[in-house]
Amino acid sequence: MILGTACLSDTPYMERARTSADIEQQFFREVARLGAEIVELDLPYSVQDYRLCVRLIGQSESLSIHEQSFREHNHLMGPALRDKFLGSINLSAFEFVKATRWRHEIIAKTDAAVASCDAVICAGPMRLIPALNDQPGMIAYMLGSANCVFNVTGHPSAAICSGFDDRGLPLSLQIAGRYFDEATVLRVAAAYESATQWTTRHPSLRESPLPDPIPAAKPDTDNVMTAPSRDEIAAVLRRMGAAGVDAAMIDRAHALCTVTAGMIARLPAVMPRDTDSAHVLQLPRSAG
Repeated sequence: MILGTACLSDTPYMERARTSADIEQQFFREVARLGAEIVELDLPYSVQDYRLCVRLIGQSESLSIHEQSFREHNHLMGPALRDKFLGSINLSAFEFVKATRWRHEIIAKTDAAVASCDAVICAGPMRLIPALNDQPGMIAYMLGSANCVFNVTGHPSAAICSGFDDRGLPLSLQIAGRYFDEATVLRVAAAYESATQWTTRHPSLRESPLPDPIPAAKPDTDNVMTAPSRDEIAAVLRRMGAAGVDAAMIDRAHALCTVTAGMIARLPAVMPRDTDSAHVLQLPRSAG
């Protein structure tokens, strides 16, 4: 069996991945002992590229699905969910389609790498598990995770326990496989779990010390000139008929939409127009 180790083109990500890299090396030693051949795979995108793609598409789809609940009951929502919707109200159909076109390109290039192996090993979260009430820590934990890679591409994957940190809390990595080959993913995971017995160990939540708090991240406002104005955001909220629109809600939505504008600005400037999901026929691409 050939197992590929996913190398993501993201220097900041790799600098945070030292603990995960150690865990991966332990994993490779174990599966090599079981007879697997290990090869390196270079994925052409960074973790943050995958994250950007899935956030822009996911935010648009979530607001579309839950629009009525947001309009009528946004005051009952938790802050994370409410912020997700507020930061999505300025996403246009043009930008959504552009993100979906980019996703098709990401899928094709990632699948070319995945298909060359029987299974692929990829890092999972890059940070230690934070306290549930540590909101900046939870955001950093989620945004720094490589689990978004296969959320974008749709390859079958399994997140498995790969050891424990110094506090006795679990660490994890991902095993991914070719499309419709869940059986191989599960076989690799089962073989590793049987060999390591990590699943027989259970953390003591009461005795595990918390990691140091993470300061709130500074919002990306580099593209503030492309962000909608406060008045434009207020108009969108009122046009939607959202309940409870007040100055505080408008200010929060404006700040979040400024961050979203920065995400939109990072999309590739030009994308092929024949990669839309709705296309029944694939148009031939010009050789030029």
